[in-house]
Amino acid sequence: MTQRIKHILLLCLTSILIVGGATACGDDKDEPETKPGIDMNLVGTWYLKLILESNTSETTLTFNEDGTFSIKEKAVLEEEQEPVEFSVTGTWKAEKNTLTLSVTHSTIPDIEEGKEIEVEYEVILNQLYIKDLFLFPFDKVN
Repeated sequence: MTQRIKHILLLCLTSILIVGGATACGDDKDEPETKPGIDMNLVGTWYLKLILESNTSETTLTFNEDGTFSIKEKAVLEEEQEPVEFSVTGTWKAEKNTLTLSVTHSTIPDIEEGKEIEVEYEVILNQLYIKDLFLFPFDKVN
């Protein structure tokens, strides 16, 4: 073999060893560890604004990676009325498209502390659909 061919083969072998060594670490984790029941597609802040005739509602829904959530809603029921604000906090878990919210604090009269709400959900292209609870999808903010 000529000296040039040996040099090219040595370069190819060295490249293969470098690339193979860099990608073959057995300790690498492909995905970060999360708590059981946490759907990373839900983690973040979601926003929904509804305007129906003279009623306006803005809802922000935040799911945290630690399994807590918050819902903040600001509603104006008639154009000249002062806005009313509501909030709900608690813990959440999601399994097989079923979202379970366990309420620890609520300023909404119909939702008491200790109440557990179970609904079906789906995330499609940065939109969150919560069936039987909201008629319209939330848009992901972050």
